[in-house]
Formats: sequence, structure tokens, C-alpha cells
Amino acid sequence: MKGSLKPFKEAVAINNLRAKLMAGFDKGGDEPLQGRLLIIEDLTRDVIEELGDMLNIDPLFFASHIHTPRKGEADFQSPDTSTLPSRTRPRDFANIHYHRSLTFDVNPPRKRLLRQANIDRKVMILPGSTPVIGLAQHCVSIYRIDYTSYWIGVVLVDPPIRGTYFYDDGGKSLVQVNLRSSLYLGGYEDFLDEPLLGEGEILSPPRRGLLEDLLYYWTSLPPHFNTASPSLMSFSYYPVRVVAAEWVKYITVMQTSIKQYEYSNKGLSDFLDELQKLHSDLRVLQSWRRRIMSTKQKLKATSRLLRSWQAGNSDDSETVAPMLEDYRYIAGSVNESGRRLEDMLPVAASLVQIVDSQRSFAETTNITRLTILALVFVPLTFVSSLFSMNATNGPGGPYFWVYFAVAVPVTVVVIAVASPPVRGTKGIWDGFQNWRTSRGNTGQRRNVANSLNETELGAIGISHSLHK
Repeated sequence: MKGSLKPFKEAVAINNLRAKLMAGFDKGGDEPLQGRLLIIEDLTRDVIEELGDMLNIDPLFFASHIHTPRKGEADFQSPDTSTLPSRTRPRDFANIHYHRSLTFDVNPPRKRLLRQANIDRKVMILPGSTPVIGLAQHCVSIYRIDYTSYWIGVVLVDPPIRGTYFYDDGGKSLVQVNLRSSLYLGGYEDFLDEPLLGEGEILSPPRRGLLEDLLYYWTSLPPHFNTASPSLMSFSYYPVRVVAAEWVKYITVMQTSIKQYEYSNKGLSDFLDELQKLHSDLRVLQSWRRRIMSTKQKLKATSRLLRSWQAGNSDDSETVAPMLEDYRYIAGSVNESGRRLEDMLPVAASLVQIVDSQRSFAETTNITRLTILALVFVPLTFVSSLFSMNATNGPGGPYFWVYFAVAVPVTVVVIAVASPPVRGTKGIWDGFQNWRTSRGNTGQRRNVANSLNETELGAIGISHSLHK
């Protein structure tokens, strides 16, 4: 950036980066540079070593940009969660994590994929969604530093989403898979009040990757940009606005999931056929609970950053105010959608318990039927075996009728003993209890009478001794 002119862009190779930054003049003229903005896509180890050594950049800046939580990494802690706000407040950089919403033409082989990039960024697939929706991790990091006679702004962005992904199949190496994906609903909406104009047409951000989008927006300066000494907020203005627009698409995905997991008052027979789907929905809702907690943490970190900019620099307060309002709206929408998804979790769990109970009752009924069949055939088999010892009682014998005369009554008796009528059993039990009660009362009356007789005899004996 030179003087009061608009920003100009040029590509710089890593091996020419040091020489380019050391140059105080641009080769296109003799007007001194006021500053440079470096937008680096798909960070590599060589870039980290070169920038860290040349600009003396805080290692926490790179660590916060690189680190992404992984499954099974319980022994490691992310820089954001391990660093207190008092440590991060006075820093000259910002790390903003967010998600981009994708759609896939086919269902991926795994629910957890890795993007093709130098930094591992996960893509979580939402099962059961139509079309298949994925949430891709992204991060943009901004650094500001005064270097010799001009300022430097460093912006780290992730590469565009390509069709190559990787997944872990349990082996030592990752499996590559090619999947056609696109941005959910065409990507985020342009946030400019007045769209940029090209040669007779209205321009729009490419939306393929943040590098191209920032190059599109940086054709004009952000509001209240001080070319002599811009603040960290000025460098972060366009990235923060783009991330806010991406969060709006994320909220749309949450609302789509809410509609997907709303259950109607249909019959239990339908739920019996969908027990496996209910278990899958329960797991997805539990994963949404963890995902929403992570989302709230990301939004709180960005809002805390905006509030610090608003309180620290009066020139930035006017620019930060609408952005802070946007993030408050996003946080409120995430809380509301998260609460609705949280309320669906006990509903899904209750449906699973009800369906399990209904299935248990059905299995109990089937077992009862098998038991009745066994009770029918067991006495028949017993009688048949008994009479098979005598040839005269077999089929065609003169006493074959005896088989039926004995087998049928025995079967009836066995069934009656195995499953007696409830009312008849209750009547027999009540009669037995009444008989025991009446017998107990008769015994008590006899004991009382005997005690009275003994008392009278004792009284007579005492009076008789007194007369003597």
C-alpha cells in the first residue's frame, strides 16, 4: 500500500519473501510503502520458520491457528482452552475458528473426514440429512506488527475445499476418497451494503476460498482504515464479517436438523420399524450437544475480541458496534436452536424406551404362545409314550379309545394348573384367608375364656383363704 492509493496485489514466493519485506520501495515507483498485508494460504512449516524468525512473531499465534481438537486426544489441550484471557487480551493477533457448511452428492464412507491441506481440518458429516450435509473446520488468523519504516499485517487462511478427502479405516495410513462437494445453499451472502462494480457488471466474492474472497474485498479499504497506522481491528474487519456470514449458514443447518428430528404423533407400529433410526437420531443429537458447546466457545472468543477492540480504541468503536451486534444475534440464534435440539434429546430417549418396552411385550407374548403349545403337546407325548408300551392301546387296537379318555383330561388339568383363571384363583385364595382368619378368631376366644376361668378360680381361692 503506497500513500493514499488503493491497495495493489502481487504474488510473492516463499524464497523471495524476506527480500520483498526488506525492500522499503516498490519497484513500480519511488513512493515509499506505508505497509504490506500478507495473506498466506495453507500454512507450511517453511513459512512458519521464515515469518517467525524475520518478524519475531509470537508462537501462540501459529499454535492457535494450527491446533484443532481430535478424537482420542484427551492428553492434549488446545491453546485457546489452556490460555487465560489476561494472557490473550494484550496480544497483537487474533485467531477466529468457524465452520463452513457443505453438501455432498453421495454419502461419504465415514462420518469423520479430513480435508486435503497442510493442516488437518476435520469435516463432520451429519447422518440422515438430505442432501448430505458436512461441517468443515476453518480458521483465519490475523497479526499486526510494525516493521522498520512501515507496518505489516499477516493473515493466515485455509485453502479452498477440494474434492479430495481422507479418512481413517483403523490402519496405519489414511485412505483417500474423492467426493464431489459444494457450498451449502451456494455459500454465504455478501455483506456489503453497496456491491463492488466491475466493467459494467456487479461483482461478487468467489466464495471458493477465503484468500480469493479477501482479495476481492481488499480492492477497497475497510471503514475508518488509517493508512498510516492501522489497528488490528482494521486488518480483521473483512475476515470477521466473512466468518459472521458463514455462521449464518451454520444456523440454517441447525434449523434444518431441528425439522429433521421433530417427531410426530404417529403410531407405535411405525416406531417399531424405525428403532434403529431412533438410536441413530439419539447419537446425532448427543453429538449436536457437544458441537454446540464448541460453537458457543468460538463465538464467545470472537465476541470477547470485539469488545476489547471497542473498549481499547475509540476510532474502532463505531466500526466494531455493528459487528458486535451481528455476533450477539448469531450467539442468540445458536442458543435458541441448541435449546430446541437439547429438548429433543429426552424425547428421542423416551421413544427408544417405549419402543424397547413394546418390543419386549411382543416377545413375551410370543414366548407365552410357545409355552401354551408346549403345555398342549407335553401331556400328549407323555400319554402316547405311556400307552405305547402296550400294543392293544395303539391305533387299531381294541382299547385305543382309552388314549383319548386319559390324554384329554390330563391336558386340561395341566393347562389349568399352569395358567389358572385369575378370578378363580383370587376366590380360592380369599376363601383360604377367611378360613384362617375365622379359625384364628375362634382360638383367641377359647384362650380368653380359659383365662377368665382361671381368674375366677384364683379369686375363689383367695377369698377362701381369707375366710380361714
